[in-house]
Amino acid sequence: MSQATKPARMAVAGRPRVTSLPAQIMLAYAVAVYLFFLAVLGYAAGFFAGLGVPKGIDQGPEAPVPVAAAIDLVLVLLFAVQHSVMARPWFKRRWTRLVPEPAERATFVLAASLLLALLCWQWRPIGGTVWSLSGPGADAVRAAYAAGGKFHLFDQPLRPVRAAAGVAARSAHRL
Repeated sequence: MSQATKPARMAVAGRPRVTSLPAQIMLAYAVAVYLFFLAVLGYAAGFFAGLGVPKGIDQGPEAPVPVAAAIDLVLVLLFAVQHSVMARPWFKRRWTRLVPEPAERATFVLAASLLLALLCWQWRPIGGTVWSLSGPGADAVRAAYAAGGKFHLFDQPLRPVRAAAGVAARSAHRL
């Protein structure tokens, strides 16, 4: 068996375990998830700013305020619960029985990205103005928003997005 087709080994309870997926497949999966994550995060940045995307936070199907608020609350709760539950050690222990440990982080990022995409797609505008800025204050907020996006997407030495998507762990796992 060549090095490229050898299954990845993982430590479980002090013993190495052979996963069913070769390391190259897990790396390709992590890279694909990372690219999807970048696309969704970029769209979400435009969605929340109302810039450069087909549908911003203030556009979408109209619904009565209580219905729109309920839908939006459920979408935010789904995203929050996924982040909270999948990050817990008890969940990770159970989850890695189904998903190979080297693919666990990328799967977390995939689930989060899918839920963020769902939030952007199904969001219902409430109507009215919740808050509004104008003048130099608005420019400062926009600059901070852009700097935050740049920080999360491009400043690899400061906050490795690749690690957040699980790509670093896959590439560190010898092929």
